[in-house]
Amino acid sequence: MDLTGTTTLAGIVSSNPVFTYELERLGLDYCCGGQRSLEEACRQQGLDAEAVMAEQGSWAW
Repeated sequence: MDLTGTTTLAGIVSSNPVFTYELERLGLDYCCGGQRSLEEACRQQGLDAEAVMAEQGSWAW
């Protein structure tokens, strides 16, 4: 899956449930906060959304 800043956290998990581990590792709530975009969730967590998207290629499948 190619992530963009507007991809919702719920959309990420729906595309591949294994990504739940990575979102949890980053402290991103994909359940109750699943309708937030990746960019918004990263900003709220103090993470660089661009870095998270670049890192996605190494996430476990």
